[in-house]
Amino acid sequence: MARILKNKELVNTRLATNYGGWMYCTNCNKNIGYLCYVTYDRLNLKYECNCGSKRECIIRF
Repeated sequence: MARILKNKELVNTRLATNYGGWMYCTNCNKNIGYLCYVTYDRLNLKYECNCGSKRECIIRF
């Protein structure tokens, strides 16, 4: 059964794939970490990159 994306908001964040994969800071283009979309139903992540930019990633299935 395919998962249906309900909400996706990326603030100053870029994902390598549509739902997950490598996360990148859009300011300095540094790798933040790896996000495996099959391991979550809801993600709400707010963080600050080492470059000082504030980031947010919200994904909900």
